[in-house]
Amino acid sequence: ADADANADANAGAGAGAGPASIGDLDVDASLPSKCVFLVDLLWAEGWRDVSSQTPVWYAAYATAMTRLLYARDVLRVGFGLSNDARRIRQSYPKAQHFSAEWGAVVDLASSKNWDIAIRNAHCCGQRGGAAPSGSGQSTRASMASRVVGGLSTLSSAVLGLPIDKRLQRSDWQRRPLFEDQRRYAALDAAAPVDIFEAIGGLSAGLIATVPG
Repeated sequence: ADADANADANAGAGAGAGPASIGDLDVDASLPSKCVFLVDLLWAEGWRDVSSQTPVWYAAYATAMTRLLYARDVLRVGFGLSNDARRIRQSYPKAQHFSAEWGAVVDLASSKNWDIAIRNAHCCGQRGGAAPSGSGQSTRASMASRVVGGLSTLSSAVLGLPIDKRLQRSDWQRRPLFEDQRRYAALDAAAPVDIFEAIGGLSAGLIATVPG
């Protein structure tokens, strides 16, 4: 599973100044196809602002979040997961299911996992196939290996496709979200899992850690 958080960068000074607004969950386990669920955290956690009575659906939602974030049989794959987890905890301090450190994670933004992913991109083509002669795959990987960059850079090196990050700084507190925002949020969650699968996951040497 991948968990990601998008926040309103326009709510204050600097990126991510606003509360975590949308949680992106890319779930790929015993499903007919990869599914990305967008969880509206502002709506799900915002009931406290208008009522003192817990909604009837909240227990099921909290249970689902707890399993996805802490269950031992779920591996969480993402990019910058520690920052996302901290942002969610700070945004919703009263939500017990966000209060602890997440379970086992593979954070592709860590320097070790970045190096492993880029090293595997040298010998693997898009979606894990052999890179055709003159494809530019090795060149992309070589350029990306010079420094740890963003998810778009890693996606370009491993999958051959960059991610347009312009909507990252859009208004994530607006409701309803634009279709382009929803598409961006889903892609932002799916890309790390695609990268993880393309290079062979844990068998390729990617490191899973348990925070705390």
